[in-house]
Amino acid sequence: MVLDLGIGSTTKHVVGSIGDLLRQGKLKDNIRIPTSTKIHDHSLSLEIPLLDLDAHPFVNLATNGLDEVNPSLNLVKGYGGCLFREKMVENKSITFNFFDGEISKNYKTYKIHLQVVDKEEGGAVTIWTMEYEKQNEDIAPPYPYLDIVTAATKSIDAHHVLKA
Repeated sequence: MVLDLGIGSTTKHVVGSIGDLLRQGKLKDNIRIPTSTKIHDHSLSLEIPLLDLDAHPFVNLATNGLDEVNPSLNLVKGYGGCLFREKMVENKSITFNFFDGEISKNYKTYKIHLQVVDKEEGGAVTIWTMEYEKQNEDIAPPYPYLDIVTAATKSIDAHHVLKA
């Protein structure tokens, strides 16, 4: 598995956990690619082996936060300064997760996984998985975020129609 380590304060904790799992022998057969120099340096300080993004044609799992989700459900990236590198990773990604501060007010976890699988005869299959855990039972399901899924699916479909 090729894993993008992402950037930011949450990623630093994830990298620490990855280091622990590697030392315990519980994490094997994966390739870790840092998105930022800060995470690169932190990973090396924990003796986590890293490889370069250019050495791999795709990334199985890219994890990253968002800087903002506005009321129109537009996702905003780039405040952290590693946007170009994040876009390079995203372009190679098979699965992409996001979790934003606004979402975290209502949900303990919230992930949307996107997987696009090219078919041999042309076109592709788009698979979405949404996972969430509410902060409490009074919180409504995150159905408004399905607009993001719908818009992204239309964009993916348009891309594959152009390729045909």
